[in-house]
Amino acid sequence: MNVQDLERIFKDSQVPQRYYSFDGAGGGDCLSLEFIDGSWTISYYSERGTRRQEGTFTSEDEACYSMFELINRTMQEEAGRKISLQV
Repeated sequence: MNVQDLERIFKDSQVPQRYYSFDGAGGGDCLSLEFIDGSWTISYYSERGTRRQEGTFTSEDEACYSMFELINRTMQEEAGRKISLQV
């Protein structure tokens, strides 16, 4: 899986855009997947602008699956529904 695939899954599953970002420019209280210094990094950005690193991965595929799982968990907690990789 790559970032474009993951973004399509999120859009097709109607995941609110405020839950995720792929460029580090999230509006706060969201997860971001970024390619930084040769690694894929998932970070949580708080509403106050602080950044907490959630994980670093060597492959885009591994990072995307991890981001999917984190967003899926958020969707279950916040919206009461799961999302699927098969959309």
